[in-house]
Amino acid sequence: PTEILTMTIRFPTTLIVFLTILWVKSIYPASSGIADTDFYWHLTYGQWIVDHREIPLVDFFSWTFAGQPYQLTQWLGEALMGLAYQAAGLDGTKLLSVLLAAITIGFAWLAARRYVHTAAAFGLAVMCNLVQIVTPMRPQLFSFALLAVATYMVVSFGDTRRVRYLAGYPLMMAAWVNLHGGFIVGLLLLGLMATGLTVEAVISRRIKVDL
Repeated sequence: PTEILTMTIRFPTTLIVFLTILWVKSIYPASSGIADTDFYWHLTYGQWIVDHREIPLVDFFSWTFAGQPYQLTQWLGEALMGLAYQAAGLDGTKLLSVLLAAITIGFAWLAARRYVHTAAAFGLAVMCNLVQIVTPMRPQLFSFALLAVATYMVVSFGDTRRVRYLAGYPLMMAAWVNLHGGFIVGLLLLGLMATGLTVEAVISRRIKVDL
């Protein structure tokens, strides 16, 4: 008898929804930053850094503080915005914001799926980062993205105890410090993990001693 082989095609629904969300952000005009007045300030400094290949030490552009000492704490984030704009104008900054949204939602999804079904994990990742769809390009987006990456690293290490998941943490923090002031959250996350592991070890040891 002739055997009839049937093939079932399963569409990766969560992946399709993920790409659809990124598509929505890519066609949303404000994603480039054009609707945010702070965007132009960040972009101007970013372009100056790219053009001069140095970090400004004084304020060049404000009306009331021009020429005064100025510490630019998120110079790398602004420089990347400047590079994106010089490469493709507002489409470049929009692409950068879409990329950062993809990293944020994607790594949040990867972290959550260690504990729940992948579809539920994706739903949680989207709900927690829903604002990413309409957030314009500005240095804060780097903090959102790196927080998601850091969470994935910490969760993966806690689940497997494999040090390789934390191997890139120092390099990530070195970049984060210069991308945006939200880097402090990355340090707090690492501190919370260390505290949790310490408490866990102490409790486990006491239980063993009592037994």
